[in-house]
Amino acid sequence: LLERSELTSGSTWHAAGGCHTINGDPNVAKLQKYTIELYREIEDLSGQATGFHMTGGVMLASTPERFDCLKSTLAKGRYLDIEAEIIFRRGSPPDARYWFKHALLRDAAYDSLPRQRRRDLHARIAATLRRRRAAATAVPAELIAWHLTEAGRLDKAIPLWLKAGRSALAALALREAQAQLTTALELCRRLAAGARRERLELEARIALAGVHFAAKGWPATEVREVLEPAVELSTRRGDIRSRMFADWYICLHHFVRCETGEVLARITPMNDTAARADDASFKVAALCQGACAHVFAGQFDEARRFARRLDAVYDFDRDAK
Repeated sequence: LLERSELTSGSTWHAAGGCHTINGDPNVAKLQKYTIELYREIEDLSGQATGFHMTGGVMLASTPERFDCLKSTLAKGRYLDIEAEIIFRRGSPPDARYWFKHALLRDAAYDSLPRQRRRDLHARIAATLRRRRAAATAVPAELIAWHLTEAGRLDKAIPLWLKAGRSALAALALREAQAQLTTALELCRRLAAGARRERLELEARIALAGVHFAAKGWPATEVREVLEPAVELSTRRGDIRSRMFADWYICLHHFVRCETGEVLARITPMNDTAARADDASFKVAALCQGACAHVFAGQFDEARRFARRLDAVYDFDRDAK
């Protein structure tokens, strides 16, 4: 301005002078906010462009002390009703991640995207995370599963929710395991009916039963509630192993609740299933349940009959494992 005696001189917008609302001095901040609003008001009233170009800006903190200063400035800005937020960065480029500290602002930005655009972005993020996971980078399965879910790729998301839930169960992170496996089960209901949906639902129910047992014990009603539909599913699919698993653990549930009648009602179906499977281990499991159930019911002749059949098929080296 001093050299050319002319504003901007054909240079950039910024050459005429910067104008921002956020400022360490509240009075200066109020004055700058008033100036910006005044230019907008003049344009609205007159219908004439003032040439004012407001783009916003980013202030960077390179030290913890500078960051504390910016947080203090932000607090003053919010008090003065000035639009400003903090953006955090984790990691270093090109692997850096950025996010808004203020959840409402973040959610508003997210919700402003068209639905299909959001799905496309989640799908791209999931693909990137899967490539990193394949390259031995530690990427949690549940993170990829969440992005695939938001992208509407449920057929790919559910197996990852199952994997995450099983891993959490193995680590005895029961709350996380229950949440992840419950998510998998709920998403199964949104899949089209068919063999794949039934298989995934069956896997989710059996895994979730293990979580309920570990968290609350066999008497918990959740064990029975999650496994009873698994009996029907496994029968329809011809999955004998899953059917035996479900029947066995439902029987255990009733045993510890002293509901002997419920156990006896399942003995014949269990033995029929084991016979169809022609699997010695299944036969041992079914006969063992039968002998114990009849003992609890006081039906000792029947218990003896089951015990003799059990003794005939039992193999110590195979079945004692």
